[in-house]
Amino acid sequence: MTPPSRLLRRLAHLGLLLATGAGTSACTCAPFAFSCETAIGGTVTLNGAPVTEGEVVVVEARREVARITPDAQGRFGVDVKDDYPEARRFCAEVAPTPLEGFPEQSAPGLRVCGFGGEGDVVVLDLAYFDEASVRIAAPPDGGVVTSPVALSAVWDRRMGLRPDVSASVTSPGAPAWTSSLDGPILTAASGTVSLSEGDHRLVAAYTTPAGFLAADTVQIRVDAPGGGGENGPPLVSIANPMDGASIPGGSVRLLGSAVDPESGTVPDDRLTWTSSIDGALGTGPSVDALLSPGAHTLTLDAADPEGLVGSASVSVTSVPVTGIRGRVTVGGIGVADVPVALDGPIVFTGVTDAAGDYIFVNLVPGTYRVRIVPPEGSTFPAEEQEVTVVQDQVAVVDFTGS
Repeated sequence: MTPPSRLLRRLAHLGLLLATGAGTSACTCAPFAFSCETAIGGTVTLNGAPVTEGEVVVVEARREVARITPDAQGRFGVDVKDDYPEARRFCAEVAPTPLEGFPEQSAPGLRVCGFGGEGDVVVLDLAYFDEASVRIAAPPDGGVVTSPVALSAVWDRRMGLRPDVSASVTSPGAPAWTSSLDGPILTAASGTVSLSEGDHRLVAAYTTPAGFLAADTVQIRVDAPGGGGENGPPLVSIANPMDGASIPGGSVRLLGSAVDPESGTVPDDRLTWTSSIDGALGTGPSVDALLSPGAHTLTLDAADPEGLVGSASVSVTSVPVTGIRGRVTVGGIGVADVPVALDGPIVFTGVTDAAGDYIFVNLVPGTYRVRIVPPEGSTFPAEEQEVTVVQDQVAVVDFTGS
């Protein structure tokens, strides 16, 4: 006889199944006479809106248990046929994925997993997201420049599953720039444009295929060439990280720029990054850094041709995390956009960044397998490696190919 507590859970889940009108379940459970012992249900959303296309595929131990079509509210529910007296690991994913442009090799890993056994209801909510961020790196907010003006924006599209399965992907299109005086001026991440003299409010905006809008704005003044006046220091802007940010594991890409009022954009070799804890971090508008744990003040210094220095600073905190990081290289050079899959107590999927680096954080301790899809034409001694993750430590798993 089914215990009372489990019977209540079964009745509650039956209500979910009836409310969702989910696709044919793996077995039939009549009211008050259950022939099944484990139930699975949840919702599918994209940026908070219900997803009704595709099928929810439920698997257990690599065996497909059921396929369910979400209802108009994105809900699904199913009773599975087999008895599971001991807790088993069930996973759910949507096929095809609702994320347009997500790396196909990684899509099978976009799943949510949970444990359940006899009399349990396993809730597997698939909360997909498709978001973008845009930050104007140049010209700096409040800058005084002369035409033509160098424009530069840092933009990123991220998609995946909440809370932290995500990947940066290359998307079609680019940020669209507009000026309050001159209207549309550029559709690209960076470029040089001619602007009218006067005060401009510049906007760089990007819309993802899912309709998510990201934008950033700066206010600048465009003066006539050769306006004269005293030499002033470069105007420095830090695009990443943001002031007050927490840096999981300390791995961060520093992005910044500087414009000299007299000579224009400051050359890369005159941009220097430092940390109040770690000292010198690198030179140039983009630097990949690994910060020691603790509270850092990150400073970008820029020197003009006369040696006058302008600076900008942000305060960040590098926090210890439980995770795995590594780099994929071919011939000693980091390779971007390599799919990386993580299997273990938690299943994650991602891709390497422009430097060939990847990182998975907020893991639980245990043994994991890290697998890559090698770039075309490359060979690796091992495409899959096993690693043990310890609490509050970041394990390193590199893949070196030729």
